[in-house]
Amino acid sequence: MKDTFVGIDVGGTNIKIMLMDCEKTIIADHSIPTEKEKGRNSITDKIINIIIQMLTNNQVSRNRVACVCMGLPGAINIREQKTIHLAYLDWNNLNPTDEIGKFFNCPTLIDNDASLNAWGEYHFSYANQYKNIVLLTLGTGVGCGVILNGEIFRGSSYLGAEIGHMTIDASSPELCLCGRAGHFEAFCSGKALARYTLDQLKRYPDSKVQRLSQEAGGNFNPIMIDRAALDGDWLACKIFARFNTYLSIGIANLVNIFNPELILIGGGLAAAKNIQIPAIKAAVIERILSPDQMCQIEKTKLGGKAGMYGACLKAMEHLEQVR
Repeated sequence: MKDTFVGIDVGGTNIKIMLMDCEKTIIADHSIPTEKEKGRNSITDKIINIIIQMLTNNQVSRNRVACVCMGLPGAINIREQKTIHLAYLDWNNLNPTDEIGKFFNCPTLIDNDASLNAWGEYHFSYANQYKNIVLLTLGTGVGCGVILNGEIFRGSSYLGAEIGHMTIDASSPELCLCGRAGHFEAFCSGKALARYTLDQLKRYPDSKVQRLSQEAGGNFNPIMIDRAALDGDWLACKIFARFNTYLSIGIANLVNIFNPELILIGGGLAAAKNIQIPAIKAAVIERILSPDQMCQIEKTKLGGKAGMYGACLKAMEHLEQVR
């Protein structure tokens, strides 16, 4: 009996995989480094091997895999099931799940990762409360999933809600991952935060961020900046103040455009304690047309697992459609 669904969430740093049964109960989930420099075939082989290992560890036959759904960071042609543009993966104009489907002898599909994050949060956390939700994923880049009237908003060419490429500061030279300047992603992604921090450390090398980086062998991540800000380091506080200003501008734009009931902040950066919801709400309400537009703003409930939940659910829905 084919009763096991696989949800895969591919990010620039990690790939997360979940097994779920037909009762929507999680069997297992696992995370592995993306290692995008090794190429698509190597990554696909690694995903297949991890799925086999997860099935074996939970005494589930590979013949029970019913459908696989993969969330990808970028523009996806949902109808043709091909990638259009992925910001940091060289997987354009193809379906990277084809080999996975052949191996497990089951249907597969691909979708935008942020849309799947929103779908997972909507169904497993908020379906009884809200029908209009916008979810921001702040990770290597900036993604957005939009639920309108209980359905994923796609746009006329399936490229809607690419708000990471919404212009936030037209006068800024800061570059987005797409190569254009002034985009939301150029200010509120993990890459952008790292780039701005490195630039500031050249000017102010005595920051605690520098010391934390040296302790980590010359590497640093957003959590180090967050930790330094919590300890009162003035540079780290300045970096997060700038980040939160641009984040508030972006969220205010989303409130003005979509008028949702709820905006969720997810992705790896959402764990930063210096992304403070009360302060962001106060800044957003100053930028929207009317206080009557104001919605709830929260961090995601499912955290880093939302994309896997959404992918598993989409796999179930897809199987019903192709049967």
